[in-house]
Amino acid sequence: MGILDPDDALYPEATELVLQAYCEYPEAGFVYTNHDYYNQELTAKIRSDLLSVIPSGGTSLMHGFVGSMKTFRRSVYGKTTGLDPSILYAEDRDLVYKMEEVTPFVFVDLALYKYRYVPNSQSHNPQKRRLGDKNHRRAYRNALARRQITGRRKIGHLLWLYSHQLLRGQFPGRLKGIVSCCLHYIDRIAFRLAAS
Repeated sequence: MGILDPDDALYPEATELVLQAYCEYPEAGFVYTNHDYYNQELTAKIRSDLLSVIPSGGTSLMHGFVGSMKTFRRSVYGKTTGLDPSILYAEDRDLVYKMEEVTPFVFVDLALYKYRYVPNSQSHNPQKRRLGDKNHRRAYRNALARRQITGRRKIGHLLWLYSHQLLRGQFPGRLKGIVSCCLHYIDRIAFRLAAS
């Protein structure tokens, strides 16, 4: 199974290469890839998004981002509580966290997904983005609870999430500049707390 947003498209070889990854890694229940950003007509590539593999021992909570092309085995999906319809505009984040709890991930380091940049889509509409960020925080906190991450470790994880959301959010330039300047130090503190 896979998730494909209705605005987007796959490269012709996407299905074949993802299925090949499942054959090469039969223990994996989730495969994800890189993606390219395209204009609204899908005629010109704007840029590539360079995601990376989640390192061994890491999780998508702090150590990597699972981008647009997400595929999974139906049998593995059945081991989760499934999609939570109340987590509007962040269903994919919630699903990634749940899948990570029940199966190994495989990363195909090729751009196989064409992400269409549509200025007024739910990803770029400020109100929908705020709601998506709010629900992402809820999905993140739910994942921390399921994984029994509490105390200092929870504080570290939440510090990391909130600082990164603040950096990409709709905030005054000065506040964003302060967070951007301090992000390296915030990350170091967050990772130390999360590891304690």
